[in-house]
Amino acid sequence: FALFDAGLLLTLVPFILSVILLSAITVAFMVTGLEGLMNRTMDLDREMALAGAANLAAGGVGGIVGAPALGPTTILAQLGACSRLAAAVTPALAIGLIVSGPAALGLVPKPVLAALLLAFGIEQMVLRTWREARRLPRHEVAILLIVGATMASIGIVEGLGVGLGIALLIFVWSYRKVPVIRSVLRGDEMRSSVLRPRASLELLR
Repeated sequence: FALFDAGLLLTLVPFILSVILLSAITVAFMVTGLEGLMNRTMDLDREMALAGAANLAAGGVGGIVGAPALGPTTILAQLGACSRLAAAVTPALAIGLIVSGPAALGLVPKPVLAALLLAFGIEQMVLRTWREARRLPRHEVAILLIVGATMASIGIVEGLGVGLGIALLIFVWSYRKVPVIRSVLRGDEMRSSVLRPRASLELLR
């Protein structure tokens, strides 16, 4: 703690708060996407708590902020590998590469890695997006294209920000027609729980 710089922490507060907000939104988006891809309902509160605990543990050893991985989780679900042991393969390989060094990657044929990346990219970005786009409204397809172009040209965080901003605008525009007063009830249909004198009750009747 002697090396702790309080002034530096104060300058980083806006960045920390934005990372927390974007991380929570990312986790919610990923969980919602996984629900649609796997056709099952997930407990968002539980997933948020697990992601928070994982980020705290990763941050303690210098890791970056993360969220549920959409691609690997979908692949595991499609292969029927739904155990926790299957999910541990990826971090085990990452740890193995750290221990053995980057030279281990040289043992894997490059055409195999290229084919894997191309197959997965085409399946996720072209085929799946095209299938989903035919069932989505046009404005949602436009949002997907704008967010994708922003991520590719500027960055992931900026793309998420643009997508969130557009989604909020559409939400406000869609709900502007919702009436504030949902229903009208007469006094003979529903009465308040307030105890009133007999004269007031007769007047209300």
